[in-house]
Amino acid sequence: MLSALPASPSRFLAALILALLRLPLAQSATALQNVTVDDTDGSTMGGFEIVYAPPGVWSLGQSCTTCEAGVDKSKALDGTWHDVSYISDNPPPAPITATLQFEGVAVYAYCIITRAFSDPNGNYDTSFQIDGRDAGTFELAPNGSTTYQYNVPVFASGPLSSGTHTLTMTVGHAGGNSSLALLDYFVFTYVYLLVLLRERLTDDSAVKK
Repeated sequence: MLSALPASPSRFLAALILALLRLPLAQSATALQNVTVDDTDGSTMGGFEIVYAPPGVWSLGQSCTTCEAGVDKSKALDGTWHDVSYISDNPPPAPITATLQFEGVAVYAYCIITRAFSDPNGNYDTSFQIDGRDAGTFELAPNGSTTYQYNVPVFASGPLSSGTHTLTMTVGHAGGNSSLALLDYFVFTYVYLLVLLRERLTDDSAVKK
């Protein structure tokens, strides 16, 4: 427990943090915690929020009167989702993105999926970047099914170095087909003990000053 620290806590905690960072991910699993960041409400822990661009392109799905997607509100996280379409013959002036800055060791994206041919066109063409580098894609062509699937994982980063990272989800691309995205939420994983230890170190440093 943190209340049973030795006489020089800063040195001890710093050494413990370094030891945790050197542990393989599997060995430190008990120290990992997930934070869910809702598309609209953000996270209850830490106040993390998703930033959408360009302005005015994304729609709040649950209150959109012109959106074609027939999402069941009761099946979306917190009853909310963000709806956007990349139109190939009328592309926006800037890339359509949803961005999350977080502090952790992994990150995931979850969407609502329909594979309808029309109303809306359920073609998915999304790409993901972490810290400005390509990290993966999610591509799914429509097959005529009008059934909606919820909590679909469309991206998983794999292990990241512990620290601050930026995840960017991009919908569609220049020269590509029209694409739909119904974003429900992101999840990131952080090292719980490291957060507590960092706060303790900060508090200890403030006391010494």
